[in-house]
Amino acid sequence: MISQPSLSRMVGRLQSAGYVRREESPSDGREVLVVLTEAGAAVQADIGRRHVRHIAEIIDSVLTEADQAELARLAGAIQEAAASGSYLEAEE
Repeated sequence: MISQPSLSRMVGRLQSAGYVRREESPSDGREVLVVLTEAGAAVQADIGRRHVRHIAEIIDSVLTEADQAELARLAGAIQEAAASGSYLEAEE
């Protein structure tokens, strides 16, 4: 958990670097929205691509093709349940 002062400093640094901007909330004057700028979105996309490549390297080095196919099948089942909300029905 990040404290409020630490979070404010972090957002300030990101804003100074041009990665985010602060906007007033249209629904609550006490809230401030933090929005990615184009530069911030570009950095986020680059980090995301590098992260995906890194995870793929790990998976490729550890799992066989059959294991990878099973992982993809299981991940698909989880994604489908999350999208449909069917996992909520199982809890009842």
